[in-house]
Amino acid sequence: MKIGYSKIDITPKFSVELGGYGFYLNRKSEGIHDPLYAKSIYLNDGENEILLISCDLIGINRENIVRIKEKISNNIGISSQNITISSTHTHSGPATLYLEGLGKISRRYMVVLEEKILKSAVNAKLNSSEGKIGFIETEVDIAYNRTKQNGPYDKSLRIMFFENKKEKIFLYNYNAHCISLSHENRLFTCDWPFYTNEKIKNDLNCESIFFQGFCGDINIKEGWQRDFEKAKFYGEKVGEEILKVINKLEYKDNLKIKNMTEIINLPLKIPTKKDVEEFYNEFREKEYRNWDKFLPKWKKITLYKIDKNCRDFLPTEIQFICFSDICSFFVAPGEIFTIFGLELKKLSFSKYNFLFGYSNDYVGYIPDEEDFKEKRYASTIAPLFTTFFPFKENVGEVLIDSFKEILKNLKGGGYEF
Repeated sequence: MKIGYSKIDITPKFSVELGGYGFYLNRKSEGIHDPLYAKSIYLNDGENEILLISCDLIGINRENIVRIKEKISNNIGISSQNITISSTHTHSGPATLYLEGLGKISRRYMVVLEEKILKSAVNAKLNSSEGKIGFIETEVDIAYNRTKQNGPYDKSLRIMFFENKKEKIFLYNYNAHCISLSHENRLFTCDWPFYTNEKIKNDLNCESIFFQGFCGDINIKEGWQRDFEKAKFYGEKVGEEILKVINKLEYKDNLKIKNMTEIINLPLKIPTKKDVEEFYNEFREKEYRNWDKFLPKWKKITLYKIDKNCRDFLPTEIQFICFSDICSFFVAPGEIFTIFGLELKKLSFSKYNFLFGYSNDYVGYIPDEEDFKEKRYASTIAPLFTTFFPFKENVGEVLIDSFKEILKNLKGGGYEF
């Protein structure tokens, strides 16, 4: 297996608004706690190749993703379908998503960002050499289900280890929002994963790359702090767990890569003008910061969109990548609830299963049906600041069924493990 790695600093060199946390906060950056990176892993089994990119950003819109993939494909000859571009979902990075009121995007920065992600991708392929891959899965308890007490919480820490002629790299995948710092923080940081990366670098002299999981209903413990103490504590805890299991890595030779990409349609619920008025009256007393400014604007935009005869579905991309029958990646956009990740693991034929959220698009939250029934934040409030209508209650089921179809076609298509 050919393996290549690269990282490029994507930290803005000028002040921009930070993304997330609340409406119209004007969170202008004031400095750097730790650099933000676009990190890339290139893999080639001799017949098939893939490129995995993780960016220390809150997320990237589909329009930008498509353009970046096309640039990468044109530069290094890899199919855009074989490229994964994911975000760690740090709330202490530049605003890069079109979310009303949650940070103004700097178009100047976005131009620079796309070129730097391209450079990371190109360098990863240029740096590739023969190497080996190991796998391990363990558990670490640094998060909790934020939507309901004793709700589902996947503690699994999924790890791949890469070693080529030049370097050693850990890829780790965990489900936990990067919100250790509060909205008062004005320093760029990738949040708790920074301390995991530092632990691995200092103790093992290895590079590391984090892929955020399905954490729509999962928060890091003791979040929203004014200082970095808790980010350091929980980030290092993940690093320490990786150190514990390094000698248990299961190495596999002659792995074959298979990638399948599908465009799927997530169902949207188109409200009537009466629905909008009723929602406005029901929720206008909510105690969110600057809610009185945001909600009237949402109402105006939504009524305008209803008159445009909008479609009742949102097209987006999902991906399934497997390494023979040993390891599978379920790659999906947005903030997906734990229950769906657990279900995908049960469907999988692999021993090691990775869940990549915030990948190849940002579609907002994909909550469970209970969240819709109880009119909680993920299903009811969060969709207001996206640029599309809220999902229907069965959106999670549609996502799962789409992956089921991919697995069915893979097995039925004669793919030999």
